Amino acid sequence: MNYKSTWLYRNTANIITSLRIPISLTILFCGKDVWLVLFLALCAALTDFLDGKIAASMGIKSKFGGELDCIVDKFFFGALFFVLMNLPLPIWLKVMISATAIIEFGLLYYWILGISQGMDASTTKINGRRYGPGQYKMFAICVAVMLCLAKLLCGIQIDVLDCAMWAISIACATWSLLARRAGYLKVTNVPNA
Repeated sequence: MNYKSTWLYRNTANIITSLRIPISLTILFCGKDVWLVLFLALCAALTDFLDGKIAASMGIKSKFGGELDCIVDKFFFGALFFVLMNLPLPIWLKVMISATAIIEFGLLYYWILGISQGMDASTTKINGRRYGPGQYKMFAICVAVMLCLAKLLCGIQIDVLDCAMWAISIACATWSLLARRAGYLKVTNVPNA
């Protein structure tokens, strides 16, 4: 039997992606343990980085895998944002975190609309050209979260660097939302409102 035809081989990247679900649940239930949340956020970021790379290098990219990655990302961010809102962070930072969360759930809205129209909602490609920041958004949000958690753990005051990272996160999430919306409108031929 050819090992490349086995279920395990074909779904290696999807299994790595799916690891973010128990990681997210653990973050939700252990949110008061900031060290654990920081470690789990690092693990989740690593799985998000690796799943696509592994799928590409093994030649096992799939529409399902891309869509699974999108929905698991939203689940992970939802858990992370919930925990961050319950930590002793400055109010201005909570406002920035909330703005990022709202934009992320706007992305979920266009993801659901895209799926309902039969489009490949896992990508923001239009006519073969990629739109949106993709992995940059995930990277910016993870760095912003980890900076906040690390400073909270070390007792260092949250400052301008944190504000800048959350501003970059909001900008990347907005760019991603606009790209997803443009892709949805183009594919479904809905006039741009």
